[in-house]
Amino acid sequence: MGMKLIMMAMAIVLAAGAAQALEIENEVILLENGNAIVIMKIEGNGTAAIPLQEDVQDVRVKGALYIMENNTLELSVGSAESAALLYTTSMFTAKEGDSWRFSMEAPENTISTSIALPNNTVLLSTTPPALINSTDFLMLSWGAANNIKASYTFKKPSPTEPRVTPPAENRPETPPVEEEKRDESAPDYGMVIFLTFAVAAIASGIYIFQKKKVSKITMEAGVKSRENIMKTLSENQRKVAEALLANSGQLRRSLLERQTGLGKSSLALVLRDLEKKNIIVVDRTFNAHIVKFTEWFNEL
Repeated sequence: MGMKLIMMAMAIVLAAGAAQALEIENEVILLENGNAIVIMKIEGNGTAAIPLQEDVQDVRVKGALYIMENNTLELSVGSAESAALLYTTSMFTAKEGDSWRFSMEAPENTISTSIALPNNTVLLSTTPPALINSTDFLMLSWGAANNIKASYTFKKPSPTEPRVTPPAENRPETPPVEEEKRDESAPDYGMVIFLTFAVAAIASGIYIFQKKKVSKITMEAGVKSRENIMKTLSENQRKVAEALLANSGQLRRSLLERQTGLGKSSLALVLRDLEKKNIIVVDRTFNAHIVKFTEWFNEL
């Protein structure tokens, strides 16, 4: 309940700063085993609730405050006006015989969705009709569609015909020719290109978030982003954040107790809440715990 109130406070702060409607671009990379790598690029500022599948793994968020609750990711994008979400799931696809069926409910405020598949994909159908581009991989694209479906299968390698050896008496006497041997270690270049695209797409999802606004977002904008976040904090949370800011972003937990005047139990609750908000991380490697800002907060 406390985290929800914080998210509501963040929404009020964003509204006061003339918040723009969020726009979401979905990029999905489908592998032959049915797994999907999902990259969501989010532009604007405001809040969004993004439903996630039950098996979602490797969730990465850049550029937004967020909390996870009941398979829903609630995030707030501040004045940076750009964020990225990346995760993996196997629940967008189901196999029926030799074919696969893909089904995705795009989040609210989606303006485009694209799916990349290996170049040996045979497309059977799409709903709604997709823009299709086939080069080194198969790319399907939609605009602001919410319920996206596709059916497809994969080409099977052509069987090699057995060689028929004629009887010895009918066999012409020719010098033996060394049979060309296929290098089994040679890579499947189609799959190499596809996986290269997958890695490039994942990198671009983070790179676009980090670099797209560089010319626009100055140090002053970064300070304002932090100020917006600080406004959402409780008094004790703000004490901890201010103490860290005054000490180069990190401090031993015992010193943090002294500088903030908080008791052990109160400080423990504050640190737990700040960790959930992705503002601080507690390094518990050694007996003397170190509290420091997350990489995301430092980049604001």
